[in-house]
Amino acid sequence: MCIIFFNFARNCCELGSKYRLILAANRDEFFYRPAESAHFWEDSPNVIGGRDKTQNKEGGTWLAMTKNGRIGMLTNYRSKADMEANAGDQSLNSRGHLLVNYLQANIKPSGYIDQVLNGSMKYSPFNLVVGNYSSDSGFSFSYGSNAAQCVDNAYELQPGVHGLCNAEINCAWTKVQEGKKMFSQIIAASKSKDVLIENLFKLMRDDTQYYPNHGGSATDLDEDRAPPLSAIFVHCPKFPYGTRATTIVLVDDNNKVTFIERSMTNPMDTVDPGWQTQKFEFQIEST
Repeated sequence: MCIIFFNFARNCCELGSKYRLILAANRDEFFYRPAESAHFWEDSPNVIGGRDKTQNKEGGTWLAMTKNGRIGMLTNYRSKADMEANAGDQSLNSRGHLLVNYLQANIKPSGYIDQVLNGSMKYSPFNLVVGNYSSDSGFSFSYGSNAAQCVDNAYELQPGVHGLCNAEINCAWTKVQEGKKMFSQIIAASKSKDVLIENLFKLMRDDTQYYPNHGGSATDLDEDRAPPLSAIFVHCPKFPYGTRATTIVLVDDNNKVTFIERSMTNPMDTVDPGWQTQKFEFQIEST
C-alpha cells in the first residue's frame, strides 16, 4: 500500500496559494526490501528520488522529479484477479522503471501513458501518474492504469486535489477521501511554508484505522492486515510492513522546488523505527 495526495494548478491563482504544486506521499513497503533514500541520481544527475535496490528491479523508483519539472509517481494496483492471473509469470517487467523511462524521455505525459498502455511490455497491475511543468501552461498531469478493474484507465487530470492509493485514482476508499479533505484543509489553513510542511507531515503520520468502514481498502485482506492497512500511515511490524518514507514536494510561484523526505533509518527497528530527514531545494530549469 502507498498513498499520495497532490494539488496542482496551471497557475498559482487557480490553487489559491503561492504554490503551483503541493504533494504529500507515503511509501509503504516490506521493511526488508532494500532501497535508497532520496538523492540526486549518479546516472541521471538532474533526477531526484529514492531508488529500489531489489535484485532484478534495481534502479526503479516510486516517486521522483527532474530539475526541469518532470515528475512521476507510481503505486501498485491491488487486484486479486490480476495477481492470480500473473502468478509465476517471469516475463513481467519492473514497474519502477516506468517512472525512470518517463523522467529520462522527452514526451508529453498523455503520450507516455498511451505508449505504456498500448505497448508490448507486461507489468503487474499499477497506477501511474506523470506530470510536466511548462512555462507556458504550468503543470499538466496524466493518469494511467493497466488493471483490468480500472473503469477509465487513461486520462488527463484536471487541476485540483487528487488522491492516489492502490485502486483507481480518487477512489472511494475512506482513507483516500478523508485524506483529501484533511489535505485541502491544511492547504487552506497553513499560513506559512514551515507550518504547511509540518502539517502535511502530521497528516501523513495519521494512523487512524478506518476499518471496518474502510470503503474498500481492506477488501480481500485477512483480519491481521485489514485494520492497519485502512490507515494513511501504515504500521504492521508483524509482517514486517509499513510506511517507510514520507515525501513532501512544493513548487512555488517562482518555480522553486522544495523536496523533503523523512525515511526510516537503517538498520530498521520494526517496532520503534528511527527516522531521518533530508531536504533539497532547486530551481526548475526553463523549458
